[in-house]
Amino acid sequence: MDVDAANDIQTAFFFQMFNDNDIERSENDETVEMEIPIILGKPPSDLYRVQFPKANLPLKKCDARHKRAVGDLEINFDPTDLYEFVDIKDREPFTYKGVKNKDHKVMNHGVCCFKDKKLFILPLDGTFEMKRLIRGEDNINNSVVDNIVEDEAKEMNTVRVKFARAETEAQKRRKEESSLYKQQMADKDPWILLKVKTTDKSSILPQESEFKELKNQPLKIKEIVLNTRTVESNAEELVKSGKNILNLQLEDLNFQDRIKLLFLKASVLKHCELKKLSSFENENVSEEDFIEIIRKYATLCCGVWTIRGEFLHSLEYMKKPRHGTKPSPSSISALLKLRCDVHNFGLCMLQARRHLTRAIIKNLFDISIEEAQDIMSTYAVKSNKTWKLKVEEDEDFLSNEKYQKVLEEEDDYLCDWFENKLAKDRPEVLVNLPVVYK
Repeated sequence: MDVDAANDIQTAFFFQMFNDNDIERSENDETVEMEIPIILGKPPSDLYRVQFPKANLPLKKCDARHKRAVGDLEINFDPTDLYEFVDIKDREPFTYKGVKNKDHKVMNHGVCCFKDKKLFILPLDGTFEMKRLIRGEDNINNSVVDNIVEDEAKEMNTVRVKFARAETEAQKRRKEESSLYKQQMADKDPWILLKVKTTDKSSILPQESEFKELKNQPLKIKEIVLNTRTVESNAEELVKSGKNILNLQLEDLNFQDRIKLLFLKASVLKHCELKKLSSFENENVSEEDFIEIIRKYATLCCGVWTIRGEFLHSLEYMKKPRHGTKPSPSSISALLKLRCDVHNFGLCMLQARRHLTRAIIKNLFDISIEEAQDIMSTYAVKSNKTWKLKVEEDEDFLSNEKYQKVLEEEDDYLCDWFENKLAKDRPEVLVNLPVVYK
């Protein structure tokens, strides 16, 4: 469907999908007969897919109307062609109604056509899933809503309120999500009559001035695999955007942001892999400075670099609550501290080659099994009724004399945290530790 917002005349175009049986098949389907340039055009206005539960509806004999604000579409069909056995006086038009839905994973490009030996495809803005209305259903629903509104008005007349609190964001969201509120908004939104066309497709095709010929340029393998980048250079912003970080061009970031980004995504990396992925050889950085940068975001556990709890469980990377009121700053701080302690405790147990399960963490830190699973799965996987790091021990790194000092310092860091910081902040954990490990 196309709704032209530029003009006073509202127009809807309906195109019937072709049938798969109409395609001529041959034994040599794999042969290439011709190559056609494909152009992704931008439609002049909104373009939606209208999906009906029934095929072969009389699109040539229908009228449509649309509510722009709430996104309702209503189509009335002439039943002349469908109900030939019914007397003309008894035939009544039947109506399909749908609501605009922008989640259209099934089909992203709904219109394609040939013009001047070129294939044009146009992106969809959403989908209307049409459902047939039962006769009298709208009247019944409207009467029910009116009765509810009248009953509420009668009950509120007996209440005298002198002071009223301002509406909170949570209350506002609940009100906007209620069916009564949506029905009231839909009733206020006026219907816009659409002029239905079923044959003219030229108006939605891009004009010659809207597209350019693309020169054939050989693409590198990396350019084919990587997705299109937006103009972002900060590592934290890239992570918060929720994009596929593995597909990002790390070369566009500076050296430190590259390392930070790799740990935020991979969590556990071998030293040799980190060198390769961060393009260490191309940087004018010494081995000592390289390790100092890594230590800001990771610590050594079993010979591999594992993301640091203080870095991961911080306010910048905390998951926002799905619903409800916003927690207080003290509650957020306590939650982050708890998750960081569980994170570091797991690293200490893995470093000490101790048996570790979700039940042990649950009993020691008084958290749920699901929360223990969520924290541990960041850098570890379950194996033989215990946990182990996602990456196997780096034997080459452990046996290299050049890194012995770094290994000792990182081991001392975990021991110091376990014996001093954990004992000070959560003494009950050390008290109950011998009990859970019986």
